[in-house]
Amino acid sequence: MTTKIVVIGAVAAGASAATKARREDEHAEIILFEKGPYASFANCGLPYYIGGTIRERKNLFQVSNEYFHKRFNIDLRVNHEVIKINRKEKNVEVVNHQTGESFNEEYDKLIVAVGGEVIKPPIEGVDSQKIFTLLTVPDADEIREELQNEPESVVIVGGGYIGVETAEELHHRGLKVILVEMMDQIIAPLDKEMTMPLVQHLKELGIEIILSDGVRKFQEEGDMIKVTLQSEREFDADFVILATGVRPRLKLVKDAGLKVSEIGVVVNEFMQTSDPNIYAAGDIVESTHLVTGEKVRFALAGPANKQGRIAGAHAAGKTKKKFKGVLGTSIVKVGDFTAASTGLNEKECQKRNISYYSVYLDKGDHAGYYPGSEDLTIKLLVEEETGKLLGAQCIGRKSVDKQIDVFATALQAKMTVEDLEDLDLAYAPPYSSAKGPVIMSGMIASNHLRYETDLISPQDLKSALEAEKDIQLVDVRTDREYEEGYIGGAKHIPLNSLRERIGELNPEKYTVVYCRKGYRGYLAYKILIANGFDTVENLTGGILAWNRFSKDKELLIQDL
Repeated sequence: MTTKIVVIGAVAAGASAATKARREDEHAEIILFEKGPYASFANCGLPYYIGGTIRERKNLFQVSNEYFHKRFNIDLRVNHEVIKINRKEKNVEVVNHQTGESFNEEYDKLIVAVGGEVIKPPIEGVDSQKIFTLLTVPDADEIREELQNEPESVVIVGGGYIGVETAEELHHRGLKVILVEMMDQIIAPLDKEMTMPLVQHLKELGIEIILSDGVRKFQEEGDMIKVTLQSEREFDADFVILATGVRPRLKLVKDAGLKVSEIGVVVNEFMQTSDPNIYAAGDIVESTHLVTGEKVRFALAGPANKQGRIAGAHAAGKTKKKFKGVLGTSIVKVGDFTAASTGLNEKECQKRNISYYSVYLDKGDHAGYYPGSEDLTIKLLVEEETGKLLGAQCIGRKSVDKQIDVFATALQAKMTVEDLEDLDLAYAPPYSSAKGPVIMSGMIASNHLRYETDLISPQDLKSALEAEKDIQLVDVRTDREYEEGYIGGAKHIPLNSLRERIGELNPEKYTVVYCRKGYRGYLAYKILIANGFDTVENLTGGILAWNRFSKDKELLIQDL
């Protein structure tokens, strides 16, 4: 008997589901409905298309409509919107937006992959014709048409991935760009201090970044639109792009009576909903976080494609493959920098009352003696008692994707930081170093785990100094480095002089040592402990990590 599979939504999850179902069942009847005019387009590429980095519009389409029919024998119907699921009758109600016709389509198995919709905040004037969103190809077409009018300025509301990418791309086109973000940072998956160099870099490029301020009102004034912020600051721009996030389209599944949590559609490991004949995948579903085991929802292309693939396979009768969960691994281009994260960030650890410690590392992406090495900044979050890796963040100009992918693999394998330091990774001078960034970060974290050293984070040192805790703070950098700036109250003893000047320090006093990146501080820690000092801690990441916390508030840093 031929199985009839109906798929709703033809982008990442839906297209993957339909094509996987065909590969598993050559004889199934497969119908793929798409509300919009295009299927399987690269929505992650839209900012780069409006900016001109992707020059050809056709390159946004991974598979043509004709391709679905000829290659996969899938009945793709664009401009067809499914408006109701009738579970009892096992059919869906469909509207053909080209003809206005309505009809019912029966199914044996149904896969819902309708994705998300743009969040339009309830702001006065938000429906202005000068305000655009960027989620679909038609959205991009509208912005490209606006750019034909040779605008000079744009305000982008939202500092997430799309907002940052769009800001950079339109800046490259020569527009004056102002990016407004209500939070106190851009790129929420990163911890704030990891975003500070990115904000500074965008400002250096000429993009104005406004944080901790939201939009109060939009108002058209002639050919311009005035943007008024909560702080009463005002800007005139030629147009505005809203990049304020997306929310899952849940009305269809809710109206059908399927189980939906506060996060998204409830599915099992085969992507089946509460109705075993109906599957869901992509931005609308909840998933299991592979670190915490909690239910989460990530609107990311990687999980959506995998979920669609599993839903399609199971609908076609293949029952072995399961969806295990997500880490939220993500990466974004920020000017000449790249930023990436995987697993939990510090905010999430604190929210869950997880006992953890953090490790910062600044290290070259390849051997320093080989030309062109650029520093990467890595932040690791580690479970205090077990050494289990909880999350990782990385920013830099090169090789960020390589590092974060290794961390993501380690997280999925539930590795500890001791496993990281034992990894056998590729090394040659143009590509890495014998103790590459991932391995070195594992070594630092493992030394702390095994009590071979004791680390203090910039946050904890900052809190201790603010509380006027009695700390013997020792700067072990060179004279020249010290003269460029130091932490207030620090005693300066260069590392190479520490042994002969150790008598200047009180071995019974709580001591914190620091250098530029952390390594010389580690050596100083070892020297002091070996000479009978009671309590010593090394500032992880050194003064480079400290400055990421202090620059915005100018806290205790002395510039001579």
